[in-house]
Amino acid sequence: MTKLIVDLKSLWKINNYQADGFILNDPDFSCFPENEFSLEQITNIIYQLKRKNKLVFINVDRIIEEEELNILHNRLKWYLTFEIDYFIYGDFAVFSYLHELNPQQKLIYNSQTLITNDFDARFYHHLHQLVMISNELNFDEIKQISLVGNGVMEVYGFHQIFYSRRQLLSTFQKYKKIQYSFSNRRLDLQEEQRNERYSIFEAAKGTFIYTPYRYCLFKELNELKNHLVFIKISGAFIDQAQLLAITKLYKQGLNTFFTDTLYHDLVAICPHVDTGYLHKGLLQKEENRD
Repeated sequence: MTKLIVDLKSLWKINNYQADGFILNDPDFSCFPENEFSLEQITNIIYQLKRKNKLVFINVDRIIEEEELNILHNRLKWYLTFEIDYFIYGDFAVFSYLHELNPQQKLIYNSQTLITNDFDARFYHHLHQLVMISNELNFDEIKQISLVGNGVMEVYGFHQIFYSRRQLLSTFQKYKKIQYSFSNRRLDLQEEQRNERYSIFEAAKGTFIYTPYRYCLFKELNELKNHLVFIKISGAFIDQAQLLAITKLYKQGLNTFFTDTLYHDLVAICPHVDTGYLHKGLLQKEENRD
């Protein structure tokens, strides 16, 4: 049966979360934009979660620089002293080290948008890994990939659509000679030809841009929940009270049925949701072969 996982942002009301597992975002090697826990806090959290029989996921999905490899290796060795259920990664340096340190360690490959077909999913299935399915696909494509049986889907939250290791906002600030600091602040980015405002965030780990809406895959999960291994709720830029309520509704759907009533309750929490490409077809441009 599909299980529900969510980003852990604080220990406040952790007992009220109706989730099967929690994602702990590494303070140095994850792309999660907000308040990470220190390593000391992570140690205590892992023990707490294991006492509650919760799954523990460590997110180390950032691009790794060559000079960071030794630090990464030592960090992964440290994590392996605990009972970690899954590591979420995006850089193959993580895969290489973990395969060397513990070939049996369970992994989830999260490349954000690269897992777009069942061939890719099958490749990682042969490696005994799970994959994060791109949510920039329509429903039929997602369903086809989910049938492979190793899929994880981010079903709610602001979706990261851009990531750079560079400090782009600070560079802009310096170029424009702006006194106001842009670092570690959630700002809005708007293109000249579009009305949407995209969240942009710069931290020491780089610059990140997110969808202007909360991606929401809900009622469609009635057809997917027997095929996906995990569904994930992203906690980025969502306050704790809302995250608790959202998690509860998704858990109710998994246990019973994703109904219109539950969906209306979900939209009442935040109306600014969208399904992205979920119900859109692929537009192909014909080439002129004359």
